[in-house]
Amino acid sequence: MKEWIVVLSLAVALAALVTAGAIYFRCRRIRREKNRRIARVLHEQDLLVRELEHVRIEKQAFERVLTTRLTAAEQSAPQEDDP
Repeated sequence: MKEWIVVLSLAVALAALVTAGAIYFRCRRIRREKNRRIARVLHEQDLLVRELEHVRIEKQAFERVLTTRLTAAEQSAPQEDDP
């Protein structure tokens, strides 16, 4: 009877150890996936910031060009006399 109790207690201890190991590795994998998702989101945000910066620079350049052209057109337009 003592042998069965020892074998049973060893089996329970082994099952608990296997369960604890499985939980540890599962939590580690979940943490790694979470970190990857965070890194991917940060990378996407960096790309978006760069793209928005390029759009802002293009907008400023277009505004300067339009201002320059409108000013030039305004200066070259013939002046009308008011009646």
